[in-house]
Formats: sequence, C-alpha cells, structure tokens
Amino acid sequence: MVAPSQAIKVLIADDETPARNRLKDLLSDIEGVTVVAEAKNGKEAINLAIETSPDLMLLDIRMPLMDGLEAATHAQKLSPKPQIIFATAYDTYAIKAFELSAIDYLLKPIAFDRFLEAIHAFFETINPTVPDEHRMEESLSDFFFVRSERKMVRVDFESILYIESLSDYVKIHTDTKTIVTRETITNIEAKLPQKLFLRIHRSYIVAVKSITSYTNEFIEI
Repeated sequence: MVAPSQAIKVLIADDETPARNRLKDLLSDIEGVTVVAEAKNGKEAINLAIETSPDLMLLDIRMPLMDGLEAATHAQKLSPKPQIIFATAYDTYAIKAFELSAIDYLLKPIAFDRFLEAIHAFFETINPTVPDEHRMEESLSDFFFVRSERKMVRVDFESILYIESLSDYVKIHTDTKTIVTRETITNIEAKLPQKLFLRIHRSYIVAVKSITSYTNEFIEI
C-alpha cells in the first residue's frame, strides 16, 4: 500500500533502451508517479527493487540473465511486495503472467489508452472501489486517481470542494482546478472517506469542510 502523500514509485525493466524510454514517456503523463529505477535484466530489477521498494514494476519478459517471469516470482517474496505489469512483444506468456498475479499484460507497441487501462487497474489496487456498505470508515491514503483528458490525475481529498455529476461525466471541483472525468459519481464516492464527504443529492457530493450551514424542512426549532 502506498503511504499517504507519497509519490508512487515505479521500476522499469527492459533490455532495450528505446522500450524503457517509451514507458517513461507514458508515465510522464501520469501525476504523482516517479520512476525510481531502470533495469536491463531481471536480476538487476530485483536488486534495484530491494534498494528502492517500488510500488509497481513494469517488466519485459525476454531479458538476459533473468527473464521477467522469474523476476516477478522473486518480486512476490519482497516486503513490501510490488505490483507487476508485464510489457512485452510476445503474447505466449500471458497465462503464466496472470498465474503470477500480474495486474495486466501489455503487448508492444503499447498504445497510450491501453497503457492507461493498466495503470488505472493498478490505482484500483491502491484505492479499491467497493460497495458503500463495505467501505472502510477511514481511507488508507489521502488521495485517489481518476482518468481525465488522457491522463491519470491525482486528486487529494483535502483539495476537493465538491463533486457534481452532469449527464455522462463528472466534475471534481478542487481549490485550484476542475477535473472532468468519465467515471461515475457513485464510483468516485466509493473512494472517498465518509467522514470527510457528504452525498447531499444523487448528483452532488460536498466536502464537509465546505459546508457552513444547511436547511431541512423537517428540522424543528
């Protein structure tokens, strides 16, 4: 689990420099993410993972010294254990990859939208969307991510003023900007700590800190 307010740490492992650069370019459009290490093979990836404790490892499969599948096997023994996304030119290892509990299996050349799907799946492991009746009273982090304008955008709970649903999209109004996303307001509500936010209408969620007063026709004085 990513600690509150910390950047998400990513380790990239691929024996080809252009492939590593491509992954770095894709990650550069995602807020709150930093590449902490690059490896040219699986053995180097594990050694660097021990040093840097990444939250996510992007692994090629066919690499010298140790391939990505073996590296993923070793990565599962690390503490904390990083999540794994494979990025490879070969489609023959997908079953084995998912047996290793990989979040996703990306085929090169990697399209940006497909990459975002994989990263979004990773973010769901940090801030899982669960039914309201099963939500934890307190969030395990102080932010979440939404997909907006071909990016994954970090939203800090403290920055949110209110959230509104408008037909087929949602606006998240913060103290510095408005974020537009195609996620549903119900999906976003499931990511929010209940003590900090109040759903006042099917189309509106308001930060408790933003409320100065409210009225109700059934209130008796």
